[in-house]
Amino acid sequence: MRITSCKRRTIGTFWSGRGYAFMYSPRNRDNVRIIKVKNRIVSSIAIYVSRVKCAGYELTVGGISTVVTLAAFRGRGFARTLLHDCHRKMAQDGVAYEVHMSQAGRPTKG
Repeated sequence: MRITSCKRRTIGTFWSGRGYAFMYSPRNRDNVRIIKVKNRIVSSIAIYVSRVKCAGYELTVGGISTVVTLAAFRGRGFARTLLHDCHRKMAQDGVAYEVHMSQAGRPTKG
């Protein structure tokens, strides 16, 4: 198991949902974290960092979204490992606050 950022060519083949175009844009590819098993992407998570103004302050905020793991690889802690890696990367990048996004507000199974 190896955690790495997603390469541009891989992004288009792994996830093509139009609603997530900002997450998977070439400029954000270093924030798309993946786990490969035998050279196959089996789990992925994405961070989107932006600057927001609130009460006269400008803050760096990181959103965590699009957590996916192939069904055959679930239950092995891959999503948890990627989430910890996101926390590490955002701290390294100076992100002050994190927002975790979920369409249903909870993990989904598919």
